[in-house]
Amino acid sequence: MKAAADDVAAPIPNATIRICALPMEMIELIAGFLSPIDLSHLRSTCRTLCAKTMYKFGQTCLSTVHTDLSYLSLQRLYELSQNVEFRPHVCGLRISALPGTVLGDGFCWTRASRTGVLELPHLQPGVRALRRALHYLPKCTTFIVCIEHHDNSINRYKPAYLGPSDVITIILDSVAKTDLSVTSFHIDLKTNRPRGAFLDSSRLLTECISKHIFMRNWASVRTLQLHHSVDSRGVAQWATQLIQRSHCLNKLDIDFDLGSKAGIMIRDLSKSKLLAPIRDLRLSSPSSLKGADLLALLRRFCKCLRTLYLHHVFIRGLAWREIITALKDEFPDLVCVNFFRLGCASFPIVPFPSLDENLLVKGPQADRFAYRSNQRGFVDSFTPTMQAALGALLDNGEFF
Repeated sequence: MKAAADDVAAPIPNATIRICALPMEMIELIAGFLSPIDLSHLRSTCRTLCAKTMYKFGQTCLSTVHTDLSYLSLQRLYELSQNVEFRPHVCGLRISALPGTVLGDGFCWTRASRTGVLELPHLQPGVRALRRALHYLPKCTTFIVCIEHHDNSINRYKPAYLGPSDVITIILDSVAKTDLSVTSFHIDLKTNRPRGAFLDSSRLLTECISKHIFMRNWASVRTLQLHHSVDSRGVAQWATQLIQRSHCLNKLDIDFDLGSKAGIMIRDLSKSKLLAPIRDLRLSSPSSLKGADLLALLRRFCKCLRTLYLHHVFIRGLAWREIITALKDEFPDLVCVNFFRLGCASFPIVPFPSLDENLLVKGPQADRFAYRSNQRGFVDSFTPTMQAALGALLDNGEFF
């Protein structure tokens, strides 16, 4: 957002610089190699360059805007929303606190005395300031809630400030109360958090996601990323309901972190009556899952799944051979798989074959099928002949 603010300075009203004579395509190519600050400086040289680099500037500096929901940050966001040239380029909002700052600084946040949950979030001054800015940013339908620079001290989240659970509540309550449009929602609490990325279930306003208006508006979500610990049944049920209400969901990315209730969530999803036809599924969990539940969940998407990532997944009661055989035989549209550090009762880490020890899929239709020779727990394939590629993997004698 700072680069955008710097760019407001009026450029010199001339086009005498030689670069201005280059074709638009060449100028955009040059602009693509510049940092946001350098691009802003280039745009300030003359009005011709300012106009010719607007599209690239929007992609580089404005597509995702950062805020920490503080008074000053939301004031800058509102000023950006009033710029008729800039606001069409804002497609996403990244909510996180920079080093030395806290979320929601400068506002008075009122909470319920018993639970600590925000009282009537949509009426709080900070939320109204956010909503006022978003009103002028109709293309801003992607929301990213992440924790990058906070430590793990609980004192960091005093009642006057916001934690990640509060931010999630604000977004979801706005969907339910103010018709906020969301097409992509990301919770990323794992970055640089070695002790776990836990949500505070007492601060999640769980009842709002059961409202009819919320379910109607949330149905448009196409991408859902949940990177947080599932350490309680309440959080597991809350996350499951978010997924179930995403009727147009194309991509689901779940990282259970250190949560002990990941298995409950997988089981509930596998038995859910309504699940969108997901095309891209990514699962990661250091905890143990029931292999039968995981396979049942995968089979819910057997007619539509095209991309599957499984990382750090340990299953019990089932062998990985059964799951990979099912992928080969029952998933006709699958074109991309990525397996990393998969484990089961037989192998803590399944020893995938290495590149120099095995023949790969052959034939004119075969594409890349990469075994990473220095990482025996890793397989990566992107190929239209997935059945043949998985067959070659299963036929390897030392595998499993």
